[in-house]
Amino acid sequence: MSKSIAGRDFNRNNKHRSNRWQIEPLERRQMLSAASDAALKASPLQNNLAAQFVPESTFLYRSGTYLTKPAAGQPLDIALNYFRANANAFNITAGDIGTPIVTDQYTDSDTGLTHIYLRQQVNGLEIANANANFNVRSDGRILSIGSTFVSGIAELSNQPIAPQLDASVALLRAGQNLSLRTTRQSQIIKPAIGTAQVTTLRNSDLSQDDIAGRLRYVVSPNDGVNLAWNFVLRAPGDQHWYDTSVNAADGSLMFTADWTSDGTSLDTPAKSTPTRGATSSTKPQAIGGTSGSLAAAGPEAAGYNASYNVYAWPKRNPDSGPRTIEANPWDPIASQFGWQDTNGNPTAESNVTAGNNVAAQEDADDNDTGGIQPSGGALGAGAGPYTFDYPLNLSSPPASNQSAAIVNLYYWNNIIHDIMFRYGFNEVGGNFQQMNYGGTGLGNDRVRADAQDGSGTNNANFSTPPDGQSGRMQMYIWNFASPSRDSSFDSEIIVHEYGHGVSNRLTGGPANSSALSTVQSAGMGEGWSDWWSLMLLQNDGSATALNGAHPTANYSIGEDPNGPSIRRYPYSFDKTINPTTFGLYNSSTGVHHTGELWATALWDLAVTLERKWGFNPNLKSGYVTSNGNGNILAMKLVMDALKIQPANPSFLQARDAILQADVTLTGGANQRDIWQSFARRGLGTSATTASTNSTTINEAFDVPATVSAPLVAHATPLSPLRLTANVSSMVFRFSETMEPTSFNQVTDVLSFTGPGAVDLKPSITTVAWSNSNKTLTINFAQQTAEGTYTMTIGPNIQSPSPGGQQMDQNLNNVPGEATDNFTATFVLDPTPGPDAFTYEASATTFQNINLASSGGTTILDNQDDTNASIPLGGNTFSFYGTTYSGSNQLFVNDNGLITFGSGSDAFANNNMTFSLAQPAIAALWDDWATDRDGSDKVLYSLDAPNNKLIIEWSAVVSRGDQSGGFGSSNATFQAILSLNTGSAPGEIVFNYVDLNVGANRYTDGGSASVGIKSSGLQGSNGNNSRLLLSLFNSTNTWLGDGKAVRIGLGVIPTTATVTGKVFEDRNGDGTQLAGENGIFDVTVFADANNNGALDGGESSADSDIIGS
Repeated sequence: MSKSIAGRDFNRNNKHRSNRWQIEPLERRQMLSAASDAALKASPLQNNLAAQFVPESTFLYRSGTYLTKPAAGQPLDIALNYFRANANAFNITAGDIGTPIVTDQYTDSDTGLTHIYLRQQVNGLEIANANANFNVRSDGRILSIGSTFVSGIAELSNQPIAPQLDASVALLRAGQNLSLRTTRQSQIIKPAIGTAQVTTLRNSDLSQDDIAGRLRYVVSPNDGVNLAWNFVLRAPGDQHWYDTSVNAADGSLMFTADWTSDGTSLDTPAKSTPTRGATSSTKPQAIGGTSGSLAAAGPEAAGYNASYNVYAWPKRNPDSGPRTIEANPWDPIASQFGWQDTNGNPTAESNVTAGNNVAAQEDADDNDTGGIQPSGGALGAGAGPYTFDYPLNLSSPPASNQSAAIVNLYYWNNIIHDIMFRYGFNEVGGNFQQMNYGGTGLGNDRVRADAQDGSGTNNANFSTPPDGQSGRMQMYIWNFASPSRDSSFDSEIIVHEYGHGVSNRLTGGPANSSALSTVQSAGMGEGWSDWWSLMLLQNDGSATALNGAHPTANYSIGEDPNGPSIRRYPYSFDKTINPTTFGLYNSSTGVHHTGELWATALWDLAVTLERKWGFNPNLKSGYVTSNGNGNILAMKLVMDALKIQPANPSFLQARDAILQADVTLTGGANQRDIWQSFARRGLGTSATTASTNSTTINEAFDVPATVSAPLVAHATPLSPLRLTANVSSMVFRFSETMEPTSFNQVTDVLSFTGPGAVDLKPSITTVAWSNSNKTLTINFAQQTAEGTYTMTIGPNIQSPSPGGQQMDQNLNNVPGEATDNFTATFVLDPTPGPDAFTYEASATTFQNINLASSGGTTILDNQDDTNASIPLGGNTFSFYGTTYSGSNQLFVNDNGLITFGSGSDAFANNNMTFSLAQPAIAALWDDWATDRDGSDKVLYSLDAPNNKLIIEWSAVVSRGDQSGGFGSSNATFQAILSLNTGSAPGEIVFNYVDLNVGANRYTDGGSASVGIKSSGLQGSNGNNSRLLLSLFNSTNTWLGDGKAVRIGLGVIPTTATVTGKVFEDRNGDGTQLAGENGIFDVTVFADANNNGALDGGESSADSDIIGS
């Protein structure tokens, strides 16, 4: 059995060469501005930036399961062994993989999933954006792999590293590329050292920090790499924090990412930590880098009390209600020593708005040196409680409420930290903490949050450098209302900005801050941030709220809470409120328009899971179980998926990462819900996009058949099969377990008609559910009239709660539509056929034959899915106009199948329309075997006196459907072929001795195919040269113990009566005259097929003494 690997989104042999600049205009966030995306595109910075290339990504996984089986060993070894052994799946060689750099490795304690992040290197230099990430379960199973490793790297090994530009010249070129002007020569603080020739430079026109220039390779669009100088520049005015690389030969721009996410298109400054010192975008480790999970060091109660007068979680802003005093609001797991701690001791080390998670202050003068941090009281031994309670008058200008705003900003940064911690943005995941209590990850990076920043208005931003360097949040005054409003009181904006830090730190690993820098991934960064705001501030799980409208940032722009917002549509599951689908991406790829699409799909997912599992307002509990916690489950799945997805993912890869997160978290319990959520917005299974840099997408609204809403997978009698006997029930088998109480006989059987469109609904007697409520049997009075019968059921029959869904028979991902009903049709016809060759079938007389005891020749024994030929010698058999004789012409396999011209081992039976290229006779085609004991075998016998070939499948064992294992009993049946009929077709009889295999599904041919076909593709039953008598039909009364079926030209009635006299007709007049004597002991028979021989099923009689 073959298995396909799903999720390879892109073909690296057909690369998309982007002519778009993928950094600043995409990363300069417009989240809180009504400015158009056109304003971004027209910025001078865009015009000065060259096209840049990001290697396309391969994301490897198996849908709904793990990529590999369990394996022993360390996660990194398991990952690299698989990577090298399957390098061709990533369009590279094992030599290209070489010895990569481990940029990050950590284990999530709740899922047991180890996340490993690698970067390709050669000649001791890293290759920018050539990343790989592995997700390995504790038992060694690999969940998925993402890779942008590039080919041809092995050929570069041992080549000399010779930059044509030195670091100082390259730095000047980098500044020119980024429109950073300098009038001074860069000062070399430390000369070049090491293979990367790391050179520390200083130029305050280009960066506020000392600059570490280092050599690296950067991938170019032609699949090659170029030597480049890399610099990290925190530009003057804090508008940008660049990670940029220039060609070491000519200084041309190779790649740039901006770690600052601005909230507007007004070129508002984005500031960084003022800590001086050379900065680096990576923290390379040798192979075998650290791995760990957070071990809670407590939780220990903080040895102090503190309270904060704030718009407490989950209030959105002052329109949500008054401030409240929140006492000791920290989470004992996420902030085990409280918010005023900085060194891991129970006592407070800070009495101001600066603690372990965030330092909040004003920066009204934009001097970036640290402004006022409001105090909560005196600090010292025995001090406290600390009370952060400052007056607030919203009728006054924001400057008069500065301390209250800083306290609110401090509180919300801490709240977000604590909640995100519970879902996996913790110390090992690269969160923002000054001290990492668990000893994992890098500390010294609490958020620096500035309130009332003086560098601009109507803005907010967040800068995310690699782990170990502080994230930076800047909140601005908004002047759309009078008096102006302070965004430090708008928790939607605060959560959104902090969310950039979450998605940037988790995607690609904490050391990679450039992993959301392509067109699609940058847009999704905006979407995740909008979604975090929706989720953290949701306080109502009612149906009204879930279907309602959720506008964005209305407070700061001075709008009514339910008024117009900064998004094209308010977020809503209701498509009449928010009709957006991913098709809109093709007309606008600006990051915020793109983000709206992604956040809309994520919100649909959250609503779907909340409807299924319920809503829990206490996000601080974290994920424990799905039941009652749909919103919490959604938070956990999205957080885990950020770690699983490759760097710079496409829409499809990010979607698939959520599906894989569900596999490892819940065992795949929500695959349908995830697929439906994305499909309803156009990101269904058939959706395509060329690459993560592509500006177009082909939307689709379908879901995989394996996760579609319930549908009828199979009906018996099989539609539109002709039946050969009276019928008194219809059996419907659903794709999954159904809720019996959802079925109403009166309303859910839409119609039941017989020949002449007669209404037969009144003939329905009873209904019954079986097979774990997957099978519905509808019983009715026995029908005998020949003709067509039709029954239609649905579509309101549904699966059980939670998350019960109605039928989706048309697979359009909208369950319960009128078009989702199911119709079964069958035809009562006692003589199926004729086909195009005029073969017909009828029931016939069973013959008592037993080759196992009468000396048949064994041709198959102790075999499974094997065939052998029967030597015909001088005998002939005529079948579909061809006469077969001699050796290697007639073949039999152990699966109840006879073929001509060549053998077949086929066990997966079907309707005989296309598979089996050879002419074939299916006596009882199913998955049989002769390998259980000595009694099961296939035999044959040539009955020369009667010109018959008898083939017996004796006591063969049922393999079921491969997952069902063996049946408990054996089956015996025969095919009897009439030989030596000349050009006339030989008659075929199926003789069924024992068809009870101990499993209802397979007994009496319930899973078998019975019929004949000529060579090649054949059409419908009764059309072309094919006659199908039974397919997966356990109610076919021709099949069963002691039953027999005849196939031939013309129908032989099984109840024919032979009457008359046998006499000497001397004058040939057909009348017995005086003197014409009767003839005794003459056999007279009804020669239905005109072959001159008495065949099985042909009625006969012997004349008596007078010829009667």
